[in-house]
Parts: sequence; structure tokens; C-alpha cells
Amino acid sequence: FVDVDVVPVVASEFLYDNYPVDERTLAFFISQSGETADTVRAAELVDKKGGYTYAVTNTATSALVFACNRYVTVQADAEFAVASTKAYNCQLTVLVMLFADIAVARKNVVPSFRDELYRSLDKTPNAVARILQQSNRIDELARKITDCSAVYFLGRTVDLPTAMEAALKLKEISYMHCEAYPAGELKHGALAMVEKGVAVVAVATDLDLVERMNTSLAEAKTRGADVYYVSPYKMDGMSIATCPVCGELVAGIVSVVPLQLLAYYAAKHLGRDIDKPRNLAKSVTVE
Repeated sequence: FVDVDVVPVVASEFLYDNYPVDERTLAFFISQSGETADTVRAAELVDKKGGYTYAVTNTATSALVFACNRYVTVQADAEFAVASTKAYNCQLTVLVMLFADIAVARKNVVPSFRDELYRSLDKTPNAVARILQQSNRIDELARKITDCSAVYFLGRTVDLPTAMEAALKLKEISYMHCEAYPAGELKHGALAMVEKGVAVVAVATDLDLVERMNTSLAEAKTRGADVYYVSPYKMDGMSIATCPVCGELVAGIVSVVPLQLLAYYAAKHLGRDIDKPRNLAKSVTVE
């Protein structure tokens, strides 16, 4: 949609590599607290090289805001749990809106594209409410998953970041071993770990890719794994939650919710401290 090179970079990696930055570079820095040390340092580095810096944060008085040329707050209100949930969803929403504004400003899309996107965003609260009505089912499946030795989350294209977020949340608060993989990479290593006692969870919001994802689930099921999925469509496995059909750019805002709930209930069944998981801090203020 936008005719410009866009590169996602982990802030801590950005500091120690030689990414090209000049006066035509626009860099977005995403941090719930705005105090994450490596993110703030990365913003300072881009600024030093002449780039334009833009903070996306939940805290308007943070160090990141003062380090950047411009900022937007995601309006998630206070979030005290170490594992961010609503901040993640709000960050994703803001980034989608920023993307739409940039696409319109560069005349890559017509303004009606942004209007349609906003209408899709307006529907997300009702979509999330429908998922919350399935909480009891998610709770039951979370109890089953806690008996697994490992959990692998699969996604393709826009669903891969959702799978990565799901794996992060589950490991953060339940301490279970879990990983996220592009579904097409399953046979390139991870499949060696799939056996009885392992769970494989697929995220599939794109109808055109459901058949390919079903192939990955069949590979896992053949090897004895328990297979689950989050999708608006019927798939080969056990549904964690049925997601309403949403636009491609907002699907991740909705499909991540049942997976956040899955992590919550799994941690609850295992007796973990959900708000303050071991070894972790809300803000990583030192490298």
C-alpha cells in the first residue's frame, strides 16, 4: 500500500548494526512505558544521524517522548501487569491508523480507503465482545494445554505477528515452553519437536490461506500433537474461539484476544503470579 521501504527492527539490535539512516528516514519507536532503555537509545541514534523520530507510547511524559520529534499516545490507560495486553492491542490500532494516514498522504490510496479502515476499526469492540462471550470455552482448552510439554503457534503473513505475540504472552505468565513459527517453516526444523504431548495452535484469518494452514495442522496431528486454531473459518482441529470476519488490516487486533485469554487461563490453572511473573519487570530501563 505504501511505496516506500519499511523495515521492522528490534531496538536492541538496531543499536549494534549499521542500518542506513539519513534526513529522509522516518523511524517509529514503540514502547508502552516509553522508558525502555534500548528503544530510547535507538531514537537518540536516529536523531543524531538526522532522521525524523516518532514515538508510539502509552506514556506522554516518558523519556522516549522527549527523545523524539513527535509522538502519539495509544490511550490504553494505566496497565500495571508486566505482560501488556490492552497496550498491545491499542498500539496495533494506532499503527494501523498511522499507516492509513501515510498511505493517503503519499497518494498511494484514495481517502475512502482510510474511511473504510476506520469503519472496520469501529466494528472491533463488538468483535472482541463476541470473543469474550467464549471465555468459558477458552478456559477449558487452556486447562488441557497446561498438560502439554510445549506449545507451537503458527501463522502466515499478517497472522504471524499474532502467533508471536501469543507465544510471548504464554511463556511470560505461564512459564510454559512455547515458540512461534511461520507455518511454512514447520518442516524446516520445528516439526522434529512435534509429538504426542505437544500442542500446535494455528492463527488463520485469511480465507485464501486456510487450506495451506490445514496442511500444517495435518502434519502436526499425524505426529500425535493436539491441534487448535483461532479463525473465522472451520479448520482441521479444535477451535479455541471463533473470530468474526474482519478486514485484513484489523484482523490481528481481534484474533489476538482469545490467545491473550488462553495465556491468562493457562497461568491461572498453573497457579502463576499473572500480573508479576518471575524474573521480569514492567519497564526494562537498563540493557
